[in-house]
Amino acid sequence: MEVVEFFACGMRCTNYKAETEAIKEALNMINNKISKTSKVVVFSDTRSVLQTLENTKDTELDTVRKKLLDLMARVGELTLQ
Repeated sequence: MEVVEFFACGMRCTNYKAETEAIKEALNMINNKISKTSKVVVFSDTRSVLQTLENTKDTELDTVRKKLLDLMARVGELTLQ
C-alpha cells in the first residue's frame, strides 16, 4: 500500500528540520495504520538526520527515536534509508 501525504513545516524551515518533521509525521501515520506483520520502509534524502538518529548520545531527536522504538515493537520489520 502506497500512501502519499503533504503538510507544511512553516514559512521558513531548514532542510534538516523539514526532514525531521517529515519522518516524525510519517511515523505517526504509520503507527495509526499498521499491522503487526507489516514491513515498513521510511525513505529520507537527508543523511544528517539519519546519522543523528543513530547517535543515541545526541538528544535532539529523542522524540523521533522514541516513535521509532514504539513502531519497531509493533511491526515485523522497520528500515530507515
